[in-house]
Amino acid sequence: MVQVDACREHLERSLALIKRFRQAVLAAAVSGRLTEEWRKKNEINNHWEQKTIGEVTENAKQYKPKSDEEFYYIDIASIDKDQKKIINPKEYLGKDAPSRARQVVETGDILVSMTRPNLNSVALVTPEFNNQIASTGFDVLRPINIEPEWLFLLVRTDKFIAKMSELVQGALYPAIRPKDIRSFSIPSPSLNEQKEIIRRVEALFAYADRLESRYQTARKLVDDLTPALLAKAFRGELVPQDPNDESASMLLERIRIEKAKQAEEPRRVGKKQPREVKMTGDSVKEIIQNLPQDTFSFDELREKISGDYDEIKDILFNLLAEPNPQIRQVFDTSTQAIRFIRSGR
Repeated sequence: MVQVDACREHLERSLALIKRFRQAVLAAAVSGRLTEEWRKKNEINNHWEQKTIGEVTENAKQYKPKSDEEFYYIDIASIDKDQKKIINPKEYLGKDAPSRARQVVETGDILVSMTRPNLNSVALVTPEFNNQIASTGFDVLRPINIEPEWLFLLVRTDKFIAKMSELVQGALYPAIRPKDIRSFSIPSPSLNEQKEIIRRVEALFAYADRLESRYQTARKLVDDLTPALLAKAFRGELVPQDPNDESASMLLERIRIEKAKQAEEPRRVGKKQPREVKMTGDSVKEIIQNLPQDTFSFDELREKISGDYDEIKDILFNLLAEPNPQIRQVFDTSTQAIRFIRSGR
């Protein structure tokens, strides 16, 4: 089992590395490092122009679906924030549509969730969702004079996520505004270089996808190992067995019989523990009165009382100082120690 846990931890570290690999690819892509050699080979200027997202996009069409119109509604819950894809959007009739179902999306649009931007719920609209309806909780970016996939890369970078997270407004419902997204500055290489970057990123991401697929397969195997090992252990198949040993089923039956016998036996009632009495002068007097002998030492009295040494001593001194003391103290020459004498029973 320890080895299984170690294997699981190793796999989790592998998954973290895959995620970091993807972010490293994005960082290299948007910084120009990924196509640096390509630019040299094609004698292209290294300088990239900077533009805002608002300069290279336009707004989506606002539209209220007709009451009998069927459509797929893409809301924030429809976005897989890990895969950055639209998954399982709900189908509605216009009369049943949520009030936020107002934005018509087209193939190539980029959906950026304005709620909790740190989660980076973004997606590229693919052909199967062309002319469907998205929530107004998205800023729908419609690219103009820019490759959609290039813009889609940019809104997945750590830099974009960090900047949008800084601009969040509200605590209970943290969100950003369309103008926050549109004012974000992005690099704008030539369209040819954008296409080359996209080609390289897709190839590297495909490699990462294959690694993640292997991770998922390995993780399932590891997860299946635990119950399999437990089953083998229960059957006694993990270690060599002594043929004289009883089987697990016989052991369980014996345990069941023993429990049944115990349940049938009368319940034993233990001795009730004596209630601890608060120590006072009167309680000490009562204990002294019940001592079997008239003389006693301090230690002999302490054996009968559960209390603090100094507290018992103080009580004894108070008893000795009473007008008609119950006890008096004498020096025992035989033991060379102070003893107490009870005045009478």
